[in-house]
Amino acid sequence: DSYPNNQDDSCIYCRQKLQSTEAKELLRSYSGILNDTIQTEVNKIEKQKNEIVERVKLINEDIILHQPTFGSLEDGAIIQPQVLVDFNSKLKTLKTHLVNDTLSSELIFDLDGEKIVELLAAKKLEIELVKARLEETLNSLNETEKKLTKEIHELKDRKLLFGNKKDVESSIDNLNAQKLLNDNKSLFKTSSLSAKTTQAREELVSQGFQQRFNDELKLFRKQHLGVELSFFSKQGDSRISQNVANYEINKVLSEGEQKTIALCEFITELQLDSNVAPVVFDDPVNSLDHLIIDDVARRLVNLSKERQVIIFTHNVIFFNAFFQHEKNAKKKGLHFKYYSVTNNNVNSGVISEGSPINKLKTYKGKINSLLNDGLSNRNENDIASEGYAYLRTSLELFVSDYVFQEIVGRYRNNIMMTKFIDVKGEKIDSFKDEIDTMFARASGYIKAHSHPEEQNALPTINDLKVDFERFQEIEKEFK
Repeated sequence: DSYPNNQDDSCIYCRQKLQSTEAKELLRSYSGILNDTIQTEVNKIEKQKNEIVERVKLINEDIILHQPTFGSLEDGAIIQPQVLVDFNSKLKTLKTHLVNDTLSSELIFDLDGEKIVELLAAKKLEIELVKARLEETLNSLNETEKKLTKEIHELKDRKLLFGNKKDVESSIDNLNAQKLLNDNKSLFKTSSLSAKTTQAREELVSQGFQQRFNDELKLFRKQHLGVELSFFSKQGDSRISQNVANYEINKVLSEGEQKTIALCEFITELQLDSNVAPVVFDDPVNSLDHLIIDDVARRLVNLSKERQVIIFTHNVIFFNAFFQHEKNAKKKGLHFKYYSVTNNNVNSGVISEGSPINKLKTYKGKINSLLNDGLSNRNENDIASEGYAYLRTSLELFVSDYVFQEIVGRYRNNIMMTKFIDVKGEKIDSFKDEIDTMFARASGYIKAHSHPEEQNALPTINDLKVDFERFQEIEKEFK
C-alpha cells in the first residue's frame, strides 16, 4: 500500500518517475484491478443460478387430479379446478423463463400454493361429510333390510303353515292323544301291552323281516356270519336280539362286523316302513375295512332310489366310492349333490357347493381363476406356487384318467382291466419325459416341499401360464 516508497523509484517498463500524483493514481487503479473479487463472486452466483435452474427443471408443472373429485364431463374426462389449472400455467411460465434465462424485473409471478391447499382441504371436508351421510343412510338401510327380511320370513312361515293347516291340526291332535296316553300309561297293564307287542311282532315276522335282513347281509357279503334274530317283549317294548351260534354278537364279532349288522337291521326296518322320509348317515363306515366300504356306498346309492339319502363323512375312500358309482347311478335317474361343510372363524357348519375330489376340470378351473384374477394384492410367487400345487394334482388326475384310462384311480382299490385296451402306448412314449419334467417342476415349486437353501429360483405367474398351456395341449392328445 505504501508503494512507491522511494523517491527514485520508476516504472520498469516506461522508466517514468513514480512520485507524481498522476503516477500514484495510476498505480492505485492497477492495484484495485489486480485485487478485485467481483469476477469470483460472479462465478459463484452463476454456479448457484445453474443449480437453481437444474432444480427448477425437476418441478412438475402438470399437477392434475386423477379422480373425479370435482366431477367429470360428458365424455368422461375429469374436471380440473381452475385454481389448479392457473397454478400450473403460471408455474410453467416461471419455469420457462428461469430455464431460458429470460427473467426481467417486469415479470410478475403471483403463485399462491396456499390457495390450492385450502381448496383441497375444503373439498376433503365436503367428501367426509358426504361419506358420513352415506354411511348413516347405509346403516339405516341395513336395519330396514333386517326388519323387512324378518317380516318376509314370518309371512313365508305363515303361508307354509296355512298351506299345511290340516296336517298341522292332525299332528296337534296326535300329540294331544299321545300326551293323554302317556299321562295314563300307569293304568295299563304290561301284560296286555306285551300281548299286543307279541301280536305286532308276529305281524312283523310275517312281513319277512328275517328274510329281508338276510338279503341285506348278502348285499354286504356277511351272510356267512350266521346271525340269528330273536324277537321278544320287555314291559311292553318290542326288542330284537342278535346271536351267532347262541352267543351275543358283541362277544364273538369285531366292531366293524357289529356295525355292518346294525346297518342291515336299520335298512331292513326302513324297507318295512311305509314312510319314505329322508335318512341321514353320519360317517357310517367308521371301524369298517376298505373291502366293505364300497359295499356300503353301493347299498346307500341303491337306497336313494326309494328316498333321499344324506351322508356326512370325513373318509376320503368312502367319499370317492360315491364318485365311482355316480356315473352308473345317473343312468338310473339318480341325482348326486356334493357339499363342503367348513368353519369361517365366526360360525361352524358353513355349507358351500362342493365337487368330487377326482374331477380334473375342478383343478383346471382353479388354475384359470388364478391366472385371470391377477395379483389381487398377493405375492406373485405365492400365487404361482398355489397354481403349481393345482397343476401337480391335475397331472396326477390326467395320468390316471386319460393316459391310463381310469384303469387305476386315486383313492380307489380296484383295477378296471376292461379299459386296458384303450391305453395309447405310443403317445405315452412321446410325452412321458415332458410330463415327468413338468410334474417334477410343479413338485419343486409347491410349498409342501422343502428345497435346498441355495435354490433361489421362485415360480412366476408366467412360468405357471406356460406350463398350464402346454399341459392342456398334451391333454388334447389323449382325449
